[in-house]
Amino acid sequence: MIVGLVLLILLFLPVILGWAFYLVTIPFSWGMTSPGDFIEDYSVDLSNPIACPFLNTQRRNRCFLELAKKFDSTFFCKFSKPTFSKYTTDCVTQLALQKGDFDLCEESTNRDSCYSSYAGWNKQVEVCEKIVNESVASKCKGPIIKENYKTAKDPEVCKSILEQGDEITWKGCLIHYGLVYCEDSDEGVNTFVAGNATLYSNEGDFLIFSKDACFGTVRNGKSVVLLRETFCQDNMTESVNQNCSFGCKDGRCIS
Repeated sequence: MIVGLVLLILLFLPVILGWAFYLVTIPFSWGMTSPGDFIEDYSVDLSNPIACPFLNTQRRNRCFLELAKKFDSTFFCKFSKPTFSKYTTDCVTQLALQKGDFDLCEESTNRDSCYSSYAGWNKQVEVCEKIVNESVASKCKGPIIKENYKTAKDPEVCKSILEQGDEITWKGCLIHYGLVYCEDSDEGVNTFVAGNATLYSNEGDFLIFSKDACFGTVRNGKSVVLLRETFCQDNMTESVNQNCSFGCKDGRCIS
């Protein structure tokens, strides 16, 4: 009996292999009417992509993703195989991005990654709040906040930026929201007194320091020494170049 079974398998093996090859190589057709047709009746049109399981991982995932998109259902994503490439987005995430529905991430095998991808792509920092892992949530919020602090309309974002260790963007955020004040040691444009202008946050943190300085340049083909005079204006450090009649030295015009 066993010998007969083996002979039977060997007899039909070429047919099985040929059938599998045919399924893998046939062109895709979307003649199905519902996801149920795909599951319940494989005989509904042989050109349907029932070859998906026979493909390599990359093509298999693409195949099931196209089915998920076609039928607007995450059901087919269950058949995708996980990949370990950081450049590959899973089926549910891609479907969520296409539909603009981040709630689909709840069905992803890596929900935090799905929410992070959705939030980053759509610049929606509130979606990051759905991430369970605090480290992933922080990395999710960081780039979005830094990129969009000018449109956030909330000065509190400046603190979030500082917490991420980005002092340059933090300073820009404080300046944008006017959370700064300026001090000028020589009280305005005073070319005969060397001074400096310093910008602080409202909480007293040092931000920017500018000092009066002499510098050389060329005007009308001649070398000249000018004074760059720094001062405060509208609670910001500003500077203007001044020509000194008797020369410039140590950050001031010679009188």
